[in-house]
Amino acid sequence: MNNPKRNHHVTPKLYLKGFVIKKDDPSIWVYKRDNQYNPGDDQTINNPYKDSIKNAGVERDFYANPKADGTQDFETFENKLELLEKPADPIFQKIRARQVITEEEKCLFSCYIIQMYRRVLSGREKVKKLLATQTYEPSKEFFEKTNLPDTPEMRAELKIISDNMKQKPGFDIQAHNRITAATPDSFMIEALQKMIWTFYIPPAPHAFLTSDNPVFISEHFGLGKNISELSFPISSDVALVASWNKFVKEGFSEVPPQFLKELNRRTISGASQNVYFSKSPEWVLKILNKNVYKYRPMYSVKSVHDVVKLVTDGADSKPRLIWS
Repeated sequence: MNNPKRNHHVTPKLYLKGFVIKKDDPSIWVYKRDNQYNPGDDQTINNPYKDSIKNAGVERDFYANPKADGTQDFETFENKLELLEKPADPIFQKIRARQVITEEEKCLFSCYIIQMYRRVLSGREKVKKLLATQTYEPSKEFFEKTNLPDTPEMRAELKIISDNMKQKPGFDIQAHNRITAATPDSFMIEALQKMIWTFYIPPAPHAFLTSDNPVFISEHFGLGKNISELSFPISSDVALVASWNKFVKEGFSEVPPQFLKELNRRTISGASQNVYFSKSPEWVLKILNKNVYKYRPMYSVKSVHDVVKLVTDGADSKPRLIWS
């Protein structure tokens, strides 16, 4: 039998290819949080250190699913992610070549971005927190489909079953994998598609960097407020900012100096452990180790209000988005 895939690319190799030191050299600078500045080639003593994009962004057994018999399934979810990534490959090439993408490509790329937001270590930590704080409440549809009686006693019994499941080793990993795999059904994709997309280009010799948590969304505002922004570095030369500001030009534009600093600051501050860059300046590590960030919208507004809401339709109880 072939050896299973166990080195899982939490940050995809094709994505990191946009941030390499040189075009024909698949090397990248990797910064580690909480270490002193000492650039070099040795991963054990240097920070940042040079690494191949084949190894950078890799976590051993990160997506391995625990099985009932105590063994692990190393490949099913890793293969699922590869299938979800593939449609975005040619779109990356177009954007990095500064070519305008179609509405269909915008939809596919929205799916990639939200998947990236969920698949990383930060996404798994959010799932853990959610499991620890949320109480399971079965819906009316659940009782209708299962023919179970909707009584206080049955709800209490279902809560005990749910709490017991949460205690099982690996349950948080299974939940995270399933949520990530369900990304194509996310309402966040629908919202992101409707936002104004601006691709910013830095003037030479400046560049964008990325991290092990590259998609920035304000935890407080999400995507539903007029002040909401999503930012996502696509390469050293291109970064996406999605917003609801209708006065912003859609397409490619040179990034203002203050926006360049803000975008890199967001990306560094959102990192779980690592920042990836084509350069090795010390200021990156200073921001990474400081680990303090306050959301600064790039496009100011006079007042904050909802742009989109997730509501339940009384007729069929199915959630949907409404636009204001």
